[in-house]
Amino acid sequence: MADAELFNPNYVSGRAITLPEYHGKRKFHSCTLYGFDGLLLADGVEITTDRYGLDTSECLFSCPTDKVLQFRNSGLTNHPIFAWLEREKQTIKMSPGLSAITCYYAGILDINTEPVYELCIGEAQEPIETHPEFVSKIGGKPSVPLNGAIFLDKYGNPTDSDAEGIFERFRIWTGEAYASGKNRFAGVSSYMDASQVRWKKNWCSVIRPYDITSLSDINYPEGPYPSLGKGRNWRYVGLTYQQRGLCYTITKEWQASGAGGWIPQIYS
Repeated sequence: MADAELFNPNYVSGRAITLPEYHGKRKFHSCTLYGFDGLLLADGVEITTDRYGLDTSECLFSCPTDKVLQFRNSGLTNHPIFAWLEREKQTIKMSPGLSAITCYYAGILDINTEPVYELCIGEAQEPIETHPEFVSKIGGKPSVPLNGAIFLDKYGNPTDSDAEGIFERFRIWTGEAYASGKNRFAGVSSYMDASQVRWKKNWCSVIRPYDITSLSDINYPEGPYPSLGKGRNWRYVGLTYQQRGLCYTITKEWQASGAGGWIPQIYS
């Protein structure tokens, strides 16, 4: 169908028709649609495009009640004017003589729409010993503990061996007590880190996505994703799609690591 025909309000499904003027109250005009006679299409057909490029439209038809099932089962699958839209839902209101059929259509004109990207940033608790500056400023190490840090060996005894010591906790009291009389690190076992960073790509396509084999792998996101800083990286964590007509609304998602990065030996 040529563009001139595609957007011509007097051209419906390959057949020339005459539309009456629309003055607020919806009117129906008679035409031959989908190979059936007696189907009426209401004026005021609209098409809406959302922020992801998905086109949707709603059409109100009227037909003889004794032909409702015939129309329902055999026709109305394609939009009568915007041919790239496919029916995804319909409702039928039956009345004596004439019945109303409302059809809802969806689709996209091209193979893919322009992606829309989202960035979600949040914090989460991480173990204090994973802090990038734990050794230099926070807890030190068994041989040189800081801020009252206590390290234990595998038997649960205090140790100053860097090879065996495991961080246990901070002392409540230290020789370098602060004005309150207590160690301000006492009870600290975790810290807040911006490790809940997610990057999403949203778009529509007529091609169903299949790229699930790399899910959970360390992978750089698609699109203009932000820099994370030294030591951090990304992991491909989600794929969601929903069929709309003959196309799909698709979302791919990546999650940023904490300060230490995703470990390659765990996430290939």
